Amino acid sequence: MTNQFKSDKAEEIYHLTNKIREKNTAGCPQKNSGCGCNWVGLGLLAGSFIVFFLIVFVGFSLIESNFLENTAKHEEMFKSLAIKYSKLKNKSQKPKDSVIFDKVYNFKPLICYETPDRNNRCVARINYNIPEARQPKTPNEANPIIRLTIINERTHKTRDSEVPIYDIIIDYIDVNKNMIVFTQKIKGDPQDYTDNRIKPGTIPITQAQKAISDIMRYTPDFAWIDSY
Repeated sequence: MTNQFKSDKAEEIYHLTNKIREKNTAGCPQKNSGCGCNWVGLGLLAGSFIVFFLIVFVGFSLIESNFLENTAKHEEMFKSLAIKYSKLKNKSQKPKDSVIFDKVYNFKPLICYETPDRNNRCVARINYNIPEARQPKTPNEANPIIRLTIINERTHKTRDSEVPIYDIIIDYIDVNKNMIVFTQKIKGDPQDYTDNRIKPGTIPITQAQKAISDIMRYTPDFAWIDSY
């Protein structure tokens, strides 16, 4: 290979490289032009985030709509029963004085809100986490009624502000006795600084579900755990 051949090839590569560089920069001026390629990349990235957000938002909206539609019949069937026991004050003198705790596997609980949620639903969402075999199919089968009352009587003070604290009162109502036979309170304020602490300003529905499932002896299915 002669020096002249090498020189010609080098010249050819040099011109070819320049052509490619000019082609790439034709539609994308340098930074000092005020329209850098970085803006195009940032625009594409922002667009991707927006599309992703819309997909997630629409997806959750569809899931929510499907949930409300699929549980509408159940809500309609048990709403009057939930309302009936929503204001019951009659309490047993003996805590847990009921066969619903002695023969717990024979009973089918109905978990209700004392006050309807944001969708005007009286049946709590965690009710649908009860295994199907333990769920009442008619109002006559529902016993006990487990009533959730969400209260906000305290605040959590931080350096800059006060955060509302939500607690949950759980009443177990024996339908046959027509009285509250057991009550639990789930505190919503942080008790310690472990990873499992309840953050102030949230409704501790997960802890309420655990308390109920421990008492009624069932393992919750995955369905809905939702703030009130």
